[in-house]
Amino acid sequence: MVRVAQRIRDANFTHFSRSTLSSQQQQSRLDPGPPSSAWISKVSIPAPEEADIRDALFDSIDALSLAGEEFSHSVAKPELAAVNAEWIGRRDGQISDVFSEQERFTAMMREVQNPITILYIRGGAFYLFGPARSRPSALKLSRLTKGRCLAVDYRLAPQNPFPAALLDIFIAYLSLLYPPPGSFHTAVPASSIIFAGESGGVSLCLSLIQTILTLRKLQSRNNPTLQFHDQKVEIPMPAGIAGISGGTDQTLALPSWMENAKFDWLADEAPSTRPGFRSCEIWPSTPPRAHIYCDAALLPHPLISPTAAESWEGAPPMWIASGQERLTDSVKVIAQTAAKQGVCVLWEEYEAMPHTWPMILENLPQTELCFKHCARACESFVSQGGEKPASGGFYISVEKLETRAVDVNALTSLTVEEARKLMKDKSKTGSQAARRSLKISGGGPCIKSPSSVTDTLMGFMSISGLKHPRGESLEIPPASWRIHGMNKGLIITSNQCIIK
Repeated sequence: MVRVAQRIRDANFTHFSRSTLSSQQQQSRLDPGPPSSAWISKVSIPAPEEADIRDALFDSIDALSLAGEEFSHSVAKPELAAVNAEWIGRRDGQISDVFSEQERFTAMMREVQNPITILYIRGGAFYLFGPARSRPSALKLSRLTKGRCLAVDYRLAPQNPFPAALLDIFIAYLSLLYPPPGSFHTAVPASSIIFAGESGGVSLCLSLIQTILTLRKLQSRNNPTLQFHDQKVEIPMPAGIAGISGGTDQTLALPSWMENAKFDWLADEAPSTRPGFRSCEIWPSTPPRAHIYCDAALLPHPLISPTAAESWEGAPPMWIASGQERLTDSVKVIAQTAAKQGVCVLWEEYEAMPHTWPMILENLPQTELCFKHCARACESFVSQGGEKPASGGFYISVEKLETRAVDVNALTSLTVEEARKLMKDKSKTGSQAARRSLKISGGGPCIKSPSSVTDTLMGFMSISGLKHPRGESLEIPPASWRIHGMNKGLIITSNQCIIK
């Protein structure tokens, strides 16, 4: 498995280093069409006219800000937009494929035998993939549970940075509970809904749980409320969460990032942060930032990196599976913290398995076992009827799939406080990646004019939270920031610059 992970890592790094971000995104969204074994019904979920849902999200962003800092003023508010999604269910009948989307949904429902509805959120580092990515996993889960999945095609960064994707998922969840006019489905009770996903999708699922928990505290009620499509609605918790290979620390600061490197295909750093990465219409962003998803200073925020969340008390049951991954510590901290706070946590760790192995190594026995256990957990959470299952954990060996029990209250020596400190410290040094990201080649320099030099540098300063008053000098770290091809509008020395 170590050699397999290395081959995947080398191939991915070569590919992503040679292509622009826009090219990567476009290629990842190519759609070969739905499999014949699945019912696929495409829907467009209308956004509400009221801004309550967005306002509630930004209230949560501020309430969870680290050290009492308000971040919402530095985060652009995304537009309320229609959310594209797909209903996915098993298809056993050999029926002609010429149907309207409504007819496809109706045909799917004839084969659904379980009330479970899985809100499936795919991964992709917040900037890759389209609906086709979700289909294999969603189909497996719908077949194993005999239920159905709604897979959300959320807006992608860098064009749509945080919190656009989270807002889309929030809209999709409330639309399951309270169907807008024209919806194919009838109202789904929260007790039948599971949040599920892989990689960054797990992060988005857990971020939505943190949003609901925060709104509970802000409104001092178990089910917070807001206006949604001309009605006042409650926001209950779903029945449970199921996450595979969660990537819940965007700072990449925890020990497993280095300790498990040989087992994983994730590269040490994203090619987009390296010197010489080719520019395109979507990257670098305007204004420039160090991270594709958000400004570097925001990376430790609990709605971006849920590992940093201090409390999971009141969260629904969680089933979490991880390989021996670089990001394993990020989900271990969440699972351990939640279990200690009384949340039901079912934990599974698969020896020597790389990140998202069930999606990329589909024929492994570990993949079959993982999906089987995921489906069983989803069914258990829905069928409990409010009764809390008992927490537990297992470690699965690579050779014989032998299992041994592990204590979910002692998965890691890291506390959430220690993890938060590591993440915050790492985000401060993220300016190094930002410095490198400004050195971009191919397709012409990213800085076009003297005025844009100033704008670019000022946006760049804001990444690290530095002050940049005009006419005043700015101290630069020893690895000096370089802006290539232009120096008009700036006075640059080895460790200082002045914005004119």
